[in-house]
Amino acid sequence: MVIGRHFGFARFDRSSLRAELATGFIAVIALTLLVGFVSLLAQYRSIQAVDKLLAIDGRIAELSLRSNVAMLKARRAEKDFLLFQREFGFDEARSRYATLLRTNLADVRQYMVEVRELTGELELVQRTQAIERVVTQYEARFLGIVDRYGDLGYVTTGLEGQLRAKAHELESIVSAARNDRLMVDLLALRRYEKDFIARGVDKDINAFARGIDRLKANLALAVLSPQIKSTLLGLTDEYLGLFERYVRTATLIDFEKATYLAAAHAVEPLLEKLYFDVNQSAIATRN
Repeated sequence: MVIGRHFGFARFDRSSLRAELATGFIAVIALTLLVGFVSLLAQYRSIQAVDKLLAIDGRIAELSLRSNVAMLKARRAEKDFLLFQREFGFDEARSRYATLLRTNLADVRQYMVEVRELTGELELVQRTQAIERVVTQYEARFLGIVDRYGDLGYVTTGLEGQLRAKAHELESIVSAARNDRLMVDLLALRRYEKDFIARGVDKDINAFARGIDRLKANLALAVLSPQIKSTLLGLTDEYLGLFERYVRTATLIDFEKATYLAAAHAVEPLLEKLYFDVNQSAIATRN
């Protein structure tokens, strides 16, 4: 009986041991699977995070590149206006090129807004805001130049048209009076006027001033009625006033060109740095 009892206990112990081993083995497998699942989940989330960062950096890089292209198009429109505003006429050139410039600069500002929507990085946000400010300055100053070119006019418009009309008034009176000396003085003035319009150099301004003095001196000596002399003197002063206004406007254009060019030269390196930095960030994230 004792032997049978011991045999029964031995069988029970072996069964219990197998159960414990099986339970332990199952637990190890379960833990291994759990650890593997957690590892895979963490890796998946890490990959998602990296992909998201790359997508954001890639999108910002794309926007900065588009901004560079839009800025280049704006600069080309600026130069085309300056080149062709006389050939096509002021109104046509302004409608074509100034509108194109404004459209491209509006694109740059919109791209900067989109960059800020993609990132909360303070330095990047401040850089996009700086780009917007400089772009706005460039646009405002260039459009101011455009308006001044409208003031100058061409042939029959603006100050140039008024100069032409006033000179023709003087010439018609002098021609009717048949005074060759005064006609020579007027023709010399027209040449100085046109030389300044074409070249914009100071020596033509000085030559025009001397020509006015010579015309007035010869007018005082001319054998003409007091009424005609008074009319010619008044028209000469008006002609001089128009020329001085033309010179002041042209001088302002030269000065203001420097200010809008400074703004244009400031925005271009900012856009290039934005593109370079975002590209470097994307490379670092990918690595």
